[in-house]
Amino acid sequence: MAERGAWRLLLALAALNVLGYVDRQLVAALAPVLMAELGLTRADIGLLIGPVFVVVFALGTLLLGAAADQGRRPRIIAGGLAAWSAVVAATAIWAI
Repeated sequence: MAERGAWRLLLALAALNVLGYVDRQLVAALAPVLMAELGLTRADIGLLIGPVFVVVFALGTLLLGAAADQGRRPRIIAGGLAAWSAVVAATAIWAI
């Protein structure tokens, strides 16, 4: 039975990984809309997709990696998912 739970966890984490990847690709896919709505240039979009993303991702990875080494990983994963959901919800509310 423990093996079945491990497979479920693996599938859930894989699904979260796919959602994260798709979420990152949305900036490039929506670049024309972002440029029109927010007045961004192609250089601004390039910065968002490139260096800005890499720096934020690297810092987040270091901080969450250290937390995962010292804390309870399920709670850290749940907290990350809750924070991500809150940011997506705030973005949706802000866009209205």
